[in-house]
Amino acid sequence: MRKHLQIGPLALDGCAVLAPMAGVTNSPLRRIAKRKGAALVFTEMISADGLLRGQGKARIHFFKLLYVHPEERPVAFQIFGADPEPMARAAAMLAELDADLIDLNMGCPVKKVTKKGAGVALMKDPERAGKMIRAVRKVIGKVPLTVKMRTGLTDHDNQALELCRIAEAEGADGVIIHGRSKEQLFSGPPDYAAIRECVAAVKIPVLGNGGIKSASDAEKMIAETGCAGVMIARGALGNPWLFARLRDPDAALPSVAERAQTVLLHLDLSVKHFGEEKAVVEMRKHLGWYAKGLTAAVELRKSLNKMVRRNQAAELIEKYFKDEA
Repeated sequence: MRKHLQIGPLALDGCAVLAPMAGVTNSPLRRIAKRKGAALVFTEMISADGLLRGQGKARIHFFKLLYVHPEERPVAFQIFGADPEPMARAAAMLAELDADLIDLNMGCPVKKVTKKGAGVALMKDPERAGKMIRAVRKVIGKVPLTVKMRTGLTDHDNQALELCRIAEAEGADGVIIHGRSKEQLFSGPPDYAAIRECVAAVKIPVLGNGGIKSASDAEKMIAETGCAGVMIARGALGNPWLFARLRDPDAALPSVAERAQTVLLHLDLSVKHFGEEKAVVEMRKHLGWYAKGLTAAVELRKSLNKMVRRNQAAELIEKYFKDEA
């Protein structure tokens, strides 16, 4: 694996980054990923319109999304929207908040995003996508800018090729390609050939994304596409040690005790970030990922679903992992 990655002026120690995942990549998870070796972590996808117009509880929600602990640095903010002008205004706000990198989402296939002309819908309109990249580049100064996209709208095209060239021409410092089309959503093998074409077409770094669940998956993507680095999404959920193994292939697999320690750390970070009751609720999904492959995982999740106190959850986790050891 490559040891370094350069995106514009941003020099990263490593080439594996944590992907933006809505409702998942909050500050506690980003801190866990950084501790385990992620070179860069992304916020959840942030609505440019919501950021600009949010009031009351919505404003508080965005403050939570934008919170960054020093331990997370460097951190990338990903925004989405349909129109260049509000996207540029939102990006300028993030640049003022000392974003280490700003990413424009042009790959989300979810209907509530695409029906508004955002996400992967921008791949249908490369002229508007280019105007958006240009407008954001103009207002964020030297902050590195990337564009995340898919291979295209269907399995039979590589619209990413054109968008990569546009992104480079409009001043983007890198592109991230999810190696699946809009039609594929999140299933099926990534299209290495499509990513490889994009790598050959531009001089800015290309990061590959999609289907990376192990160190060997990441190594294969880099070897077969020539991409400068990889972005890991669901493969890192419950397995942040994947980043450590990409830094050091000889790194030992985590013991049951180490897994328990990390789960408890994640719980405590969540309590500080969300407050006790919400943190325990938030940890239910994470515990499902952490416990994957261990016995009695279903029973553990069911028991946690009844709890709202940190000490109850911690006792349950400690007992469960002690029984597994």
